[in-house]
Amino acid sequence: MKKGKVYIVGAGPGNPDLLTLRAINCLKKADIVLHDRLISKDVLSLYAPHAKLKYVGKKASFHTLEQDEIENLLVKLAKKGHRVVRLKGGDPFIFGRGAEEAEKLAKNGISFEIVPGISSALAVPLYAGVPLTHRKHTAGIAIVTGHENPTKGKNPYQRGKEREASSWVNWKALAQLGTVVFLMGIGNLRSNMKMLKKHGKKGATPVSVIRWGSLGKQKSIRGTIDTIADIANKKEMKAPAVVVVGGVAALSTKINWFEKLPLFGKTYLITRSVESNLEMAAKLYEKGAHVISWPSFIYKETRTTTKIKTQLKKIKNYDWLIFTSPRSVHYFLKKYSKIHADYRPLMNVKMAAIGKETAAALKEKNLWVDLIPVKKSSEGLAEEGAFRKKKTLNIFIPQAEDARQEFYLTHRLRHKIFATTFYKKVRIKQESHDVEKIQEKKIDYILFYSPSAVHSFLNNFRRREGVEVLKNAHVMVKGRTTKKALKTIEPSIKTSPIVI
Repeated sequence: MKKGKVYIVGAGPGNPDLLTLRAINCLKKADIVLHDRLISKDVLSLYAPHAKLKYVGKKASFHTLEQDEIENLLVKLAKKGHRVVRLKGGDPFIFGRGAEEAEKLAKNGISFEIVPGISSALAVPLYAGVPLTHRKHTAGIAIVTGHENPTKGKNPYQRGKEREASSWVNWKALAQLGTVVFLMGIGNLRSNMKMLKKHGKKGATPVSVIRWGSLGKQKSIRGTIDTIADIANKKEMKAPAVVVVGGVAALSTKINWFEKLPLFGKTYLITRSVESNLEMAAKLYEKGAHVISWPSFIYKETRTTTKIKTQLKKIKNYDWLIFTSPRSVHYFLKKYSKIHADYRPLMNVKMAAIGKETAAALKEKNLWVDLIPVKKSSEGLAEEGAFRKKKTLNIFIPQAEDARQEFYLTHRLRHKIFATTFYKKVRIKQESHDVEKIQEKKIDYILFYSPSAVHSFLNNFRRREGVEVLKNAHVMVKGRTTKKALKTIEPSIKTSPIVI
């Protein structure tokens, strides 16, 4: 049996763009991912598409699994030979209990690696324009847990009630520092501020509280040690939130760059594939929007049949390889690399790419492009002169399960064409609690790129409820057929073209 290994990985503060390259590489190779509450589903679907996902998150005192159960599960899975990613919000060694998990693994002789993440203690204040250090304000910082040590059995959490300040913090020493950052401290905010003031901090010291930092739904408030608890209650500030105490907190009025972006505070729901959603989300994140990814489907590799293996072995005998999308490049090379060690069998094979994006995908893999049709379509490719010659050509087309067949139908009698499925769309059914969240939230914009995306979206709701969600949002569409699909379902839904 192969030896298993555990990767304890920090996922950053929530924004998928802040995930590290090493974290992405670990996810891509994972057999199983044990993830926390604040991890984006899109990150998991895109970077760990073949891994088994298990949610082990915690919220306040409500735990899916207790910590010792999580640790025992890591040991058990690794002993079975699995490559396990323990994906944790922020940095795994900053109040993430990653060290406890590492100790358990070491004790049991399990191989492991620690992958640092961008801690919310550092990133969240930055996204609210709060520098943790500044020559005029502080010479040092402290990052402190905001709640009581749970092992003491004192002061158990009760929903809706404020808790006492933590007894395991050295408040006297803390009050002497210029900047204090509290994590997991929103429930103890009032009592923590009282303790800082009791031990020497002035009541007028600036304080910032930032919720959902680094995301478009970020919400930040400012006050002082004396006023912040009342302001937080009035503004209904809840977890997850970071609290920053010190003169630096006042600087957010000058350098709060993120909340000044043009789409900040706007919520977009996008309904393409997981990969395409992340591409669009990246554009929206840059403008400060909050993005809800609601993928209609995900692409997955299909089985490599004996016939495909045979034709891949004979690839040097083909005259043309035709790629219809960047995905066709990806899945072709994935199967090809299992049979051939390098590109030498392709040396005399010409390559056609439908669209500049497909051509770019080939060039990225150090492959060449002999032809890009003027018209970006299967029909456009069929019209190209290279395929209208009398000479019979051997043509290999790795394609999607539902690929358009215009090229094949046009030239099947003239050329020998091997067109076969390398990947397929798999529809995604949203979980019931996610559907309920969408109904409760205010969605500003919903983006549809195809009629199938419209139907996939509405299949998650009772018809009347789904239509109500659409009527309460600004619906943006790509193409006349998508608009027609919406109008057929409900004529009163107003739409506009996607212009992002």
